Amino acid sequence: MKAFKKTFVALFFLTALFAYAANVSAQTRAYLYQFSVKDGVKVKGGYEGKIWYFTFSPDRSKVYLTDENGVSSSGAPEGIYQGTENGIHVYKGNTPFLGVSYLYFSSDFSRLNWDCIADNLNGGQKIIRVLNYVENPRTANAPTQLY
Repeated sequence: MKAFKKTFVALFFLTALFAYAANVSAQTRAYLYQFSVKDGVKVKGGYEGKIWYFTFSPDRSKVYLTDENGVSSSGAPEGIYQGTENGIHVYKGNTPFLGVSYLYFSSDFSRLNWDCIADNLNGGQKIIRVLNYVENPRTANAPTQLY
């Protein structure tokens, strides 16, 4: 019985260690909305100053829309890695009721073009959200000068 207890405790700690290691290597990145592109024309999209947080799985095979702590409200990935084309990392998301969305990240993940299906439900005009990675999101909206 003691051997069973020791084995159980050892397996429990190993499982906890692996779960911790997986969480440590997941990466949450903040992206600040810049503008939208509607049918090839730069437009304001109503998200000025908004920051979205995306958390990548440790192997970057999935990306989740999360809060700043990396917690996803749905647990479902926003996108699954499809591959790299022309130096752009492509992620494809599929929601049961809305359909397909795409996330296009630059080669260094500093820029995101988000073809969000929620933006394209009105009249079929293609709208892309353009976001930039921000290292310190708490100061991203601070003015560059004071009046």
